[in-house]
Amino acid sequence: MLLARRAAPRALFALGLAAATTVALGVAGHAGTTLTFDASADASAQHLLVHVPGAPLTDDLVDAGGNRAVARVNSLGTSQTRAAAPHPGDLAISAPGLVGGLAPLPVPLPAYPLVADSSFPSTPASDSSQGPLILTAASTADTSKGAADVQPATAGAAGATSHVDIVTSADKATATASTTVHGFSAGPLVIDGLRSTATVTRTVSGVTRKAELTAAEITVAGTGLTVDSRGITLAGTAIPLTAVAPVVDALKAAGIRLSYVAATETKDSISAPNLAVQLTMPVPPNPALAVPSVTYTVLLGQASATVHGSAFEDQVGGGSTGGVDPGTTSGSAGSTAGGTSTGDPTGLTGTPSLPSTSGGDGVNPVPPPSVPGTSTSGGSSPQLAQQASVTPVAWSATFYLALAGAAVLVVVVLTLVRYLGVRYP
Repeated sequence: MLLARRAAPRALFALGLAAATTVALGVAGHAGTTLTFDASADASAQHLLVHVPGAPLTDDLVDAGGNRAVARVNSLGTSQTRAAAPHPGDLAISAPGLVGGLAPLPVPLPAYPLVADSSFPSTPASDSSQGPLILTAASTADTSKGAADVQPATAGAAGATSHVDIVTSADKATATASTTVHGFSAGPLVIDGLRSTATVTRTVSGVTRKAELTAAEITVAGTGLTVDSRGITLAGTAIPLTAVAPVVDALKAAGIRLSYVAATETKDSISAPNLAVQLTMPVPPNPALAVPSVTYTVLLGQASATVHGSAFEDQVGGGSTGGVDPGTTSGSAGSTAGGTSTGDPTGLTGTPSLPSTSGGDGVNPVPPPSVPGTSTSGGSSPQLAQQASVTPVAWSATFYLALAGAAVLVVVVLTLVRYLGVRYP
């Protein structure tokens, strides 16, 4: 009996130590996976470029969006949206505030009226709609969405929509950009029901990307065309546009070049295919200007989505694997993505290049341009900070909390052992 009493404290001590170790390792080993992300979406249904060779200061006189929406949400707390129509560029939109801050004026410059900005938590929602222009922006801690729509004045008239939507959670982030164009016409060319979408979803398991471009109607001088993964083809056939002589001749006679801009993607982003309509007009001779021609390019259906991120897996015993890129998958409906691009964290850097004016068939394909207006040097829209390095700390906090609990449990067991040792010598 005496031996049994003396063995009881030792057994209790061993049992308590085992329980404490199990609790510590169990809590640390089930801390889960942490997803850090930086998601952005950019939709521009119509973007205008005006190129004038030999013009003063610069050949590219105009580089502006018709209606454009941009959003960004990241795990550092940024949640912002901007929607504008027309979108003259971030510098033009912010110019009144910049000028007022640098040189106070007797009468402050009015703010640009055709823009809706949201930023959580300071400005969770904004609505600057006027007449046929629908401009809305809304941001929460986990979501941001915006719309820049130009509604048709009458049935069948020109109209366009640009929408962005970002939804995030602890283990998933989805960015979507979409555009529609209705009633666009230039000479013999008519485009109606053009729709582009780009979606990127990142989870702790991987990344999926999808982009598409479809059109309800494309006609040139009454000849129907189709846009799909093969580019622009004669409706109901696989014959490329360049091989349809009546269409080529009609476009050339009007000075128009219709181009299919291929999709691009990286492991974190995708840009949907879109169309470029280019019109070159000669300029009457003028010794003072010496400008031979003016080229107008309208980019229709630009939509891009990006979700950068990493999944950090907690290990038993308090370790971490660091950033894990679990792999990607991609797909498209209506058109396939190809090529790669690099750039700023939004994946939307640069200004679109003008389609080549060489040739003369009116239908040459052009290299895919980047979505305009979001270069790191010029500031993106909205004014978005660069993605910062994120170090996961959830696993360490959980592990040390478990150790603290285990230490308390050990102290309690030792106190009980001492009490039993004194009571049962």
